[in-house]
Amino acid sequence: TQSTAPLVPPGEPVAYDGFGVPCITRQVDTDTGRVRHIVMNEDGTLRAFGESTMNSLVESTEEAARRWVDDLSHREIRGLVHELGQRLLLGSRLYECRQAELKRLADEADCAFFGVTPDADLKDIDNAYRKLARRMHPDKNDGTEEAKERFQAMKARYEALKQRRGCGPDSAKQGSEEDGQEDEQGGGQKRSEEGEDERTIAYDPTNRHSLDKAVWRMLAQFKTVHHGLEDLAQRLRSAGFSS
Repeated sequence: TQSTAPLVPPGEPVAYDGFGVPCITRQVDTDTGRVRHIVMNEDGTLRAFGESTMNSLVESTEEAARRWVDDLSHREIRGLVHELGQRLLLGSRLYECRQAELKRLADEADCAFFGVTPDADLKDIDNAYRKLARRMHPDKNDGTEEAKERFQAMKARYEALKQRRGCGPDSAKQGSEEDGQEDEQGGGQKRSEEGEDERTIAYDPTNRHSLDKAVWRMLAQFKTVHHGLEDLAQRLRSAGFSS
């Protein structure tokens, strides 16, 4: 008898069945860079999870989303976990890039306000602040409420500029909080059995209940990142930057 090769969904394998045959693969569109995961069920049917899947989950009510997830096969929910993990990874990287860009724009604007260059050291910034503070002090501007508000706004920009450069009073506390968040997300968690990028959430790919819990935890994180990206995009547009 002539043997036939098992069907394999197209893409890079990320999970295998009990016979060592790829059952979940990751596809990357070479033109757009978009990623999706393809699942081959035991009956040979294929199902894709990609950007439209994530958008639908974000926009759906929790009840509708839970009904949809409950109807997924075991392999399909594994594929969804892989897709969510990939989206979390890419979304977190994009968030960091946009946050860095917003920080750069704010830094440039504050430096221009104080009349120093973006590469000015702390001494130059302090000197510029003291010079402007003497000129803008409410006592030298009739002591009006408007003068007080302008002075406080100027002082807030100075403190924000110093804090962004790690010199503000809250910088040490902020740094420790960020380190704690990083440890919580990156340390102390075992990697998933499927070798995916969801290092933040451990799960058992053979256990449906474990997969269900992972889906809802990852979806909550994904929504947080998604809304954070929308907020950063709005702030960047307000700052005159087109992403």
